[in-house]
Amino acid sequence: KTLNTISGTATDSPSGINKVEVAVKRLDFNDYWNKDASNWGTPSNIWDEATLVAGSTWAYTKIGDNNRWNVSGARYEIYVRVQDNAGNLSPHNTTWVQHDWVSPVSAVTEPGPGRAVYSKVAISSITGTAEDIDPGTGISEVYVRIKRSNGNYYDGLSWTGTENSWLVKDELIVGTPYVWKKDMFGKFHTGYSYEINSRAKDGV
Repeated sequence: KTLNTISGTATDSPSGINKVEVAVKRLDFNDYWNKDASNWGTPSNIWDEATLVAGSTWAYTKIGDNNRWNVSGARYEIYVRVQDNAGNLSPHNTTWVQHDWVSPVSAVTEPGPGRAVYSKVAISSITGTAEDIDPGTGISEVYVRIKRSNGNYYDGLSWTGTENSWLVKDELIVGTPYVWKKDMFGKFHTGYSYEINSRAKDGV
């Protein structure tokens, strides 16, 4: 949910490391971490000094310390530069990270959704949708669970599974929403009713 610590390594020879500086930009808001205000904004100096922990390791915790990783879905660029004891300053290195602590949602659309369906024709597949709240990290997987009226669950091979028998979808089409499908040809038998659940996993 939060990135408590930004950390990394830095080395220099022969003079050694004098300091490591970090700058963080919120891409979606086009602003930077302001060390003086302990908040996001447009500081005149975007750089702040990290803590040299031990050996070649450094850490930066001020954003987490101030609980400012506070927008789910927000994307950040992290810049790091190093100065050695001779005064040489390195070009900055860049990485990026995206936070996403809002759970995705999924739904069964056929058969259904959310209601009893009576069919005289064998159901050969289950389809549905999945969404990750924008700006999220997208859908990485969808799982389906099928319970028969006699209490048995389908485990992918037979009706001998448990309540933890979540099956991976067979198809996933990217879109808004994502569309998924699970092949069940020949698996539904006459005379039973079935309860179908789905759940999705996002990019994090």
